[in-house]
Amino acid sequence: MFGTPGNIHGIWWTSTEHYSKIPWYRSLYFSYDVLETNYYYSKKFGFSVRCVKDELPILTTINASSIENTTALSGGEFSKKGNLTIIEKGVCWSLNKNPTIVDSKTSDGAGTGEFASNVTGLSPATTYYVRAYATNAEGTVYG
Repeated sequence: MFGTPGNIHGIWWTSTEHYSKIPWYRSLYFSYDVLETNYYYSKKFGFSVRCVKDELPILTTINASSIENTTALSGGEFSKKGNLTIIEKGVCWSLNKNPTIVDSKTSDGAGTGEFASNVTGLSPATTYYVRAYATNAEGTVYG
């Protein structure tokens, strides 16, 4: 923080450069309560900041197989694990195109890695939509 009384501001710059060693920065002017994005001409002023956001995993649904009158086999696999622990994973199904975990679902444990799910309680000769899900502290993602 620097400036004169009544005009104090701080500068935080990113590692992403605008061009040729001129970084993008955020500045906060306390006298004006203004937050702006711009570039600054020297990295010698301000503080370097690296923002890390929790990432959701990327999940793919495994196509249904072993389809019987009232059961089927499905599952999921992770192509990106994210950086938070998976606390629940499985598949959900519904008569609607985009089932969610409020519909029927399996619970196939925690953690990442490919998993298989036994879908049960289906009605014969009925079309169901199935998709994998994984839940962590940030929320639930679907395959």
